[in-house]
This record gives sequence, structure tokens and C-alpha cells, in this order.
Amino acid sequence: MAKKNLDVAKLQDYHTVFGSVAGKRVLNDLMKTHYVMNSTFHENQNVTCLREGERNAILRILTILKLDINHIRERIEEDEKIRANETIV
Repeated sequence: MAKKNLDVAKLQDYHTVFGSVAGKRVLNDLMKTHYVMNSTFHENQNVTCLREGERNAILRILTILKLDINHIRERIEEDEKIRANETIV
């Protein structure tokens, strides 16, 4: 969880980086590839622990940005539907 006393400059840096169009794409990618959008479970407990660590790092970013994960999940799913329906000319 994010520190309650995160300094203002660092907080602004997070919003600047992840508030840009590129930052949003990167955050979406991080969420997909680091188990925010799916289960961290693996038969090997060590792999599960590693995945949980990856997931927690991304959750910290979401917490700092005060983003609702369910809203983000809906936005990503909608974006994927739109991309799936696009045709290449």
C-alpha cells in the first residue's frame, strides 16, 4: 500500500507519468502482464509468491493514483473490443 506521507512532488510525478496517453498504455500493459487482471496462482508456490510481488508493485501505483481497478478493467475490456473490431486498410 502507498505510504500516507508520499511527498507532493513524487505524487505529481506519478500523475504526470501515468496520466499521459503513453503512460496509460504502459500502465495497462503492466496490469495485464503482472497479474492484476488475472490469477497469480501457480502449482509452484515460489512462482505464486513472485507473481504476487509483481502484482503488489502495480497495485501500489494504482493506489497512489487513486484508480479504481474495476473501472480500469472495464476500460481495458472495452478498448480490446474496439481493437478487435478495427480493420486494417
